[in-house]
Amino acid sequence: MESNQKLMEQPKQLETVDLQKLRNICQDYINFIDNDEKYSEDNDYDHHIFEVAMETVFGKDVWKFVNNRRK
Repeated sequence: MESNQKLMEQPKQLETVDLQKLRNICQDYINFIDNDEKYSEDNDYDHHIFEVAMETVFGKDVWKFVNNRRK
């Protein structure tokens, strides 16, 4: 990491969270794997569930921190 790059403070977990979006995507995934006609292992559900989980726990700005650390 470059020395002139400002380090961001680690995000804090949100005190209260709305689980509805996470619950919805998890249910969508279960419905998807239960549908033999549409199911294939080559999908992005794991990626999307991870994104929604991180945003649920830390807020949408978590990606600013993650992207800052990955530079």
